[in-house]
Amino acid sequence: MQPTELASLLQLESNMVTDAPAIFKLETGKMDMSMVPKHQGINKIEIFPLKVATVEKITPILVKLKQSDLDKITVSSERDFEPEAPEIFSAHMQDIIEIICLGVHNKKGPYPEYYPEFLKENFTWKELHVLLNAITFRMGYLSFLKSTAEVMKAGPGTMEIIAMEENLQEIRKSQNSLAHMEG
Repeated sequence: MQPTELASLLQLESNMVTDAPAIFKLETGKMDMSMVPKHQGINKIEIFPLKVATVEKITPILVKLKQSDLDKITVSSERDFEPEAPEIFSAHMQDIIEIICLGVHNKKGPYPEYYPEFLKENFTWKELHVLLNAITFRMGYLSFLKSTAEVMKAGPGTMEIIAMEENLQEIRKSQNSLAHMEG
């Protein structure tokens, strides 16, 4: 897989609303395939829009990472690759590999055991960066995690209070419309 430029990553972001997968062709002749089971061939990585169960698995891992680190390893139209990205990847490699494995697998059940080692042995940090961004784009990370961060800032219990207030307003609206129908 050749390192992808910012424009390609932004194209992935714009494609996230479609069902088309992000496809990364692999140069298998240059890869160590020894950890891949003989009956499985890998010549590309496809990242489809993430299923709810996959997002539920990835979200707690993303939330563990510092927001400032996440901002530096995700690409958007406002910024390109950050110079600190390799150090951040090194510091959070296990979590990043886990996110990539979950996002690539995107199916019920555990991902294949060989995924982490295959990624570590065959991909540069820039290539992992591209895969991570493709996955976060597919889950709508940029808007999703920012809204999650805002809820977390509000503190425990605030979400429930807001939900109760909204529910109470809906109940009052229903009661008012019933009263108008009867009157």
